[in-house]
Amino acid sequence: MKNKRVFQANLFAFILLGLYAIAPSALIPIFEKMNISSSSYIVLPQILLLLVPTIVYFMITRYSVKDTLKLKR
Repeated sequence: MKNKRVFQANLFAFILLGLYAIAPSALIPIFEKMNISSSSYIVLPQILLLLVPTIVYFMITRYSVKDTLKLKR
């Protein structure tokens, strides 16, 4: 069981690296058309490329967010 989780986490990290390599070429034209401020231009891709895939990861794997992120008190 543990090896499967390690593989899935490594695959997730690999996919994130791929997104960081490819996404700017797709996001730059969209942001230019939206006329957003420079601070949003920096923060928005971070939100899109970190939070969205993480939410999708938890939806696909159906692991407990509390257990996976060690949010127990």
